[in-house]
Amino acid sequence: MVSRNERSKATKKALILHGAKFFAQRGYEGASLDAIARAAQVNKAMVSYHFGGKQGLYSAVLLVSIRTIASKLDPARDESLSPPERLRCFIAGLVEALRETPEFPFIVLREEMSGGERLEKEVMKEFIGFFELDRDILQAGMDAGDFKKVDTHEAHLAIVGSLAFFFASQPLREGQMDSDQLPKSPTLSSYTEFVTGVFLQGLSTFDGDKTGRP
Repeated sequence: MVSRNERSKATKKALILHGAKFFAQRGYEGASLDAIARAAQVNKAMVSYHFGGKQGLYSAVLLVSIRTIASKLDPARDESLSPPERLRCFIAGLVEALRETPEFPFIVLREEMSGGERLEKEVMKEFIGFFELDRDILQAGMDAGDFKKVDTHEAHLAIVGSLAFFFASQPLREGQMDSDQLPKSPTLSSYTEFVTGVFLQGLSTFDGDKTGRP
């Protein structure tokens, strides 16, 4: 027999899962709580009960995605690794996390266009963690002489932005797969390796990075 606590957890998980899909597809204003609850097969009142309303559900969706990404970035926090290897781990972890949270880039892009008006303080605080980790890796590389001197914010936007756009543009690329006007869409693995190589080689003060990879 399923306990009340287990049912409650399942309800919250379903609402977050389907909330992410609707917020990504239709934006905050366009996402209907009726539609989200119906997709999750629960009563609409459960949104208010578990999250306090639409804004609470939206924040919960973002926090789950952000924390998933943060967990994937743990290898990049290992200061025993060289800065180039940490940056490689950062990119690999971010790619894996975005693969597991496919709605996240769409929600973030919509939020960016609205000026971040619905990012609550708790969400923003954890969101900034991505920038802080990336900044620390880049700064460590510059201090060690592994990386050229760069603006860490510009580098962060270039790295994260290129990966987020790859995922956000995937539906368009897949929809044009049969078009003779567009080249074949790159695979995730090939694009990840390309982005990693571009940034490691572009930042490096050497002919190759210290990991021994080209």
